[in-house]
Amino acid sequence: MKKLALLLLILLVGFPTQAQQFTSYSTMHKNVGFGKSNDCAGNPYMDFCVNGPLVHPDGRPVGGYIDNGVQIQDWVNPATIGKNFAVGNGIFGVDTYGDFHMVSYENRSELPQMRWAFQNGLMLVQDGENIRGTSTSKVLRSGIGYDEYGSLVVIITLDPVTLRELADMFLYMDCVNAIYLDGDAPHIGFSNNGGVQRGTKPDAIKLQFFNN
Repeated sequence: MKKLALLLLILLVGFPTQAQQFTSYSTMHKNVGFGKSNDCAGNPYMDFCVNGPLVHPDGRPVGGYIDNGVQIQDWVNPATIGKNFAVGNGIFGVDTYGDFHMVSYENRSELPQMRWAFQNGLMLVQDGENIRGTSTSKVLRSGIGYDEYGSLVVIITLDPVTLRELADMFLYMDCVNAIYLDGDAPHIGFSNNGGVQRGTKPDAIKLQFFNN
């Protein structure tokens, strides 16, 4: 059974006067892939797409990734990249049986055969706990996670938030694991079905969510 929702929600974090708005996409459908933003617009089978993991200036993902069961790029030692990519670096994806997984780079050998997966930093929620410490930098952000029932959840914030606040949003959506996608980008998200849209960058790598 497919569960699909594109909602504008208010999450109260800390004091009642402090509220962050975000849009979320949730689905039990496991048909997910990689593509470019100019492949998303007008695709009748595309429910939603969102910026994928960190990329090089030429659009290639910085970390490793698997698409349709094929390892397109090997997992990368995050220490060689540095910055946020090296902090809490993890691998997120779905296996050939349709189960979601998120493990740290160091525990990558624990992954089963994956249908699609990507590598990025930072992990936000692990085993139901917010693992991001105190942070003060606030920008528009996006992330991806899943709950204990196997629903995939994507969040795009409409207000600038810290990484810890973004992690709290995933906890609010009952996610047990979640990882960061992108931040401070004008092309952070795009929806085909009337939801939140941002300016898209044609060559940006997107995570694509299909309805077929």
